[in-house]
Parts: sequence; structure tokens; C-alpha cells
Amino acid sequence: MARIPTAQPDVTLGNVIAPPQQAVSQDPRAFGMGIAAEAERLAARGVADAEAELARQQAEQRRQQLQAEAERRAQEREARRVQAINAQARVVNDLADLQDEVGRGLADGSIDKASAGEIWQTRSAEILKAGIEGVDAEHRPLVGASLLDNMGRAQRDLRRLLAARDRQDIAQGVAAHLEEMQRFAARGGAQADEAIRNVEAFIPSIAAQAGLDAQRTVQGFRERVRFRQAADLVMANPSEALRTLRNPDTFPELDPDKRAGLIAQADAAVLRAQERARIEAERLAREQDRVFNAAAAVFESGRTFTADYADQVLAKLKGSPYEGALRQMIQLGPSNVAAATLPIEQQRAQLDALLSKANAEGSNPALEKEIGRRQKVLSAAERDAKDDPLGAALDRGVIQSIAPLNPLDLGTLPAALAQRTAVAQAAATWAGRPVSPLRPAEAEQLARAIKAMPVQQRAATVSLIAQAAPDPQSLRAMAGQIAGTDQALATAFVLAADGNKTSKGRTVTELYLRGAEVLATKETKGERDRELRAAATIRGNIVQAIGDAYFSPQARDLYVDAAIKIQAALQAEGSSNADEVAVSLATGGIVHRNGRPVVKPYGWSDRDFDQWVKSTQQALKTAAGEFIAGGSRLTGEQLAAALPGARMANVGAGQYVLVGPGGQIVRRADGSPLVLDAQR
Repeated sequence: MARIPTAQPDVTLGNVIAPPQQAVSQDPRAFGMGIAAEAERLAARGVADAEAELARQQAEQRRQQLQAEAERRAQEREARRVQAINAQARVVNDLADLQDEVGRGLADGSIDKASAGEIWQTRSAEILKAGIEGVDAEHRPLVGASLLDNMGRAQRDLRRLLAARDRQDIAQGVAAHLEEMQRFAARGGAQADEAIRNVEAFIPSIAAQAGLDAQRTVQGFRERVRFRQAADLVMANPSEALRTLRNPDTFPELDPDKRAGLIAQADAAVLRAQERARIEAERLAREQDRVFNAAAAVFESGRTFTADYADQVLAKLKGSPYEGALRQMIQLGPSNVAAATLPIEQQRAQLDALLSKANAEGSNPALEKEIGRRQKVLSAAERDAKDDPLGAALDRGVIQSIAPLNPLDLGTLPAALAQRTAVAQAAATWAGRPVSPLRPAEAEQLARAIKAMPVQQRAATVSLIAQAAPDPQSLRAMAGQIAGTDQALATAFVLAADGNKTSKGRTVTELYLRGAEVLATKETKGERDRELRAAATIRGNIVQAIGDAYFSPQARDLYVDAAIKIQAALQAEGSSNADEVAVSLATGGIVHRNGRPVVKPYGWSDRDFDQWVKSTQQALKTAAGEFIAGGSRLTGEQLAAALPGARMANVGAGQYVLVGPGGQIVRRADGSPLVLDAQR
């Protein structure tokens, strides 16, 4: 167990436990009495302490009650203060709302300026009264004073609003005045000057009340007026505006930048106007060209204009280069044949006259246009007459109709060809050359049909058609149509037109077609090599016999071919002098003059031909006018003297031209070829 330490030398333990004390010896009775006394003392002390604690607690409770009361009164006071602040805020806001309401009313005109103050006084007093009633007595003076200050500021703001409204009304009045003056200035130059003077007099007297800068306002008005004048001028007459604006003394009040802009605008407008004018002129020219060409087409067709159409075209071409030509066409009317209905030779002569006029007197667009039109008309007429002369004549009104024809119906074909005699002759007069009574498609159909026939039937059909044809010239024209389909058949038609026959009455056409078949089927007698050598010899003989008797190389080749085929037919039949007979049958016979071959008319003897030459020589001696041979001019007598030695070349059935050195033919004084006709 633990032991209590004892004191040791030099060791102090006072700070550990108290040193032991010497006990006092007392009376035991005294100990009991002391306890009672202590109890009494302690009891008395406890009562006092309890009373003191009670008092302390009561004091603390009283203190807390007082503190709570003070806090309550403070809270109530703060609540009243907050209430007063809120009331003040509501009044301030209501006054602000009233101020905004009055301001809006002034702005939109719903509140008149004269009644704005009264409205403000009445409504603001009501707002103030309603707001003060809810404020306690303690804070009412302070809130009232503060609200009075707010009222003062609001009233000052209202006065500013009214002043601003006055300035706005004045400014609007000034703007209205300036607008009226601007409109007045738009009436003309004098009105513009007067408007500027009015504004210069009015604005300085009112500008301050309207819150405007008088100088800037007047200057702005001047610039607007002058700009409007200049802009109107640009719109009305850009060219005049350009000249005016480039003069700095004109419209001096105009802003330089705006002047430059208007100049650019006017310049662009001038260019646009020029471009529009060019486009419109081109459009009008195209339209006039179209209208005139349409009218010319009617005129060229040989028809007259109706009165309504003439008036319509005249209205569209009035003042144009075509007006004169159109009036001339209208004046000529039905009595004047349109250019396209004139014979082609006459059309060519009129065109030559126009060209001569242009060369001699000078030209102009209208004349060039007419020359161009005539050239087109002539070219079209020549082209159409070459392709389909009957159709061309019908299109141009030269003939009124073409009787229908079936080229495959050989029973009705001769009568149909006879019905077309008149139209073919009229078309021939217009075209200036023989015209076939068949149209190209009809001729092609006929050629194909005849080609499919046997030789005898082919020859008979050709003879039948030759008898029904209007004349040999039209039959030769028919041959030209057929040449593209069947050259041999075309040659047969030419021979039929010539009308030559053998001494036994056989047609040359039959012999020719028979010979063509012989050569095609190699029916000639003898060996193949011998046939080829003989054919070459025969051709050489025939070519030498015919020589240059024909002026046209094409005609010479045609008759050489005809003679070769006729020779083949004769040789196949056993003829001994087939070469000579073939040439005579194909050409009509050859007579030599001055060593040159000359084709005789069919059925003529050499004596007949010599007599005709002599009679022609006598006729030339008394012929009027001059003749042109090469570069020389000859009288009729001089030409008659030269006739016996001249080369006579065939140009048709019994027709000849005189050919001089260099192949030039003798012409009449007007340049037309001199054609000697043995058939007349």
C-alpha cells in the first residue's frame, strides 16, 4: 500500500501538503454549541441570500420588462417611420406617374397646354392628401416637408415640359411653314426665289423660340429648294440640267457635293436617254422594215392594198425613209404591176437603171434599200424560175392557177398538158426562157414511169407527149427537168422536140432509145474487144463530123451522145453507113462552110441552107443600127460582107449566132446577141 512520505532533510514539501498543526484542546460541550450556532448562522445567512436572490431576480425581471417595452416602443416607432417612408415613396411615385401622364398627354395632344397646370394642381393635391393621411403625427411634418420639395421639383419639371411643348409646337409650326414654302417653291423659279425670301424673313424672328439655329435653318431651306429645282431639271431635261449645273453661278446656294452628284446623275441620264433613243430607233427601224417588207411583199405579188391596210401602213411608216416608196406603191395601185410580177428581164433592166442612177447621181439609204430589195426580188425570181417556173409564176400572180395533172395517167396526160399551154407560155414570158408544162415533181414521176416501159412504149409515150406539148421549146424545158432522173430519156425528149424522122417514118427518138438499150445490153455483133475498138472509132468519127457546130459544149455532147446511140441501133439492124446516117438523124444534117461544120435545120438540104444564108446577107445589108464584133462596131452592110466567112454556131432549132475570134459572138448595139433564125 502506499506510504505517506516523511520529512527529509533539505526537502520542503509545503507546496505538497500542509504541515501538521497542534490540536487545541476544547470542551466537548463547546463543540455542540458551536454546531448549533453555526446552524443558526447558516440559516440566517440562507434566508438573506434567498431574499437577495429573489430581489435580484425581481430586478432582473423588471429590467427585462422595461427593455422589452422599450424595444416594443422602438419597433412601433420604426414601423411608423417605415410607413411614413413608404407613404412618401408612394406619393413620389404617384407624382412621377402623374408627371409622365401629363407629359404624354402634352405630347400626343390629349391634354391641352392651358389645362395641364390645373390638372397637375388638382391631381397632385389629391395624391399628396391621400399620402399624408396614412402618416403618423410624429413623421407627418418631415414627410410633408419632403413631399413639398418633391412637389416643387415636379412642378418645375412640368413647367419644363410645357416649355418644351411650346418649343415643339413652334418648331412644328416652323416645319409646316417650311414645308408649305417648299411646295410653293416647286411651282417654278420665281416662286422658289419668293419662298427663299419669305423664309429668310420669317425664321430669324421665331428660331430662338423653336430652339432652332436660324442661320442653319435658312441655309438648309435654300439648299433644299435649289436641290429640288436642280433635281426636277435633271428629271425633266437631263441635257439642259447638265449645262446648267456645270455653271457655278447657277444655283449658288446648292451644296457642292450635291451639285456634283446631280451632275453625275444628269450625265448618266443623258447617256441612258441616248441609249434608249438608239434602241428605240433601232426597234422602230426594224418595225418599219418589217412593215414595209410586208407591204412590199403584197405589192410585189401584184395585188393592191385595201384602204384600211394602206392607212395602217402609212401611219406606221410616216416620216420614215420608206414613206415615199410606200406612197408610190399605193398610188400605182392595181394599174402598176409589182416588181416581182414583171418579166425577169424587165426586173433586171429596172435594177440596172437604179444602179446607174446611184452611180451617176449618188446614192442614199432609201435608194440603197430599194436597190437591195430589187436585187433580192430579182435573185429570188431567178432562183425560183430555175427550180420551178410554174410555181414561181403562180406565187407572184403572173398566172392565177395551175390545172391539176396526173403524170402517171397517160390517157389524160395529153389533154392535161394542152390545158397548161397558156400558163406555161405566160410563165415563159415572165421567166424569159422556155418553160415546161410540168412541175419538177411531176416531171420526175413521169420520167420514172417512162423508164420502166419497154423501148417501143417509151418511144411512143415520148412522141405522144411531144405532140401534146405547147411547142418544141417547152418540150426541151421538160427534158431539162428529166435530165436529173434519166439523162437518156431527157435526150429523147430533145430529139422529139427537133421532130426528125427517118426516110421510113420512124422517129429519131425511137432509134435513140433502141440504141441506148443496145449499148446497155451489149447486143452489137462481134467480139467484145472488137466492139470496144469499133465504139472508140465510131465516137471519134461522130465527134469529128459534128465538130464545133454547136455553140454550147453541153449541146454538142448531147448530140454526139445521141448520134452514137442512133448509130448503135442502126448498126444492130445491119445498116452499112450507120455513122453518117446517125449524125444526120441526130443533128438534122451537117453542111460545111469555109471548112467548118454547120448544123442544118431539120429537113433542109444544103441548097436550102445556102439560099437562107444569102437572103440573110441581103437583110443584114439594110439592117438599121450597128453591130458589135469583138471590139469593133460594124454597119449592117459591113456585117453582111463578113457573113460568108463567119463561123455560124447552132444555139437552138434552126437558130445561129456568129462567132468571131476568141469565141466572142456578134451582138446588137444594145448588147443583146444577134441570133439568126432560119425558121422564120
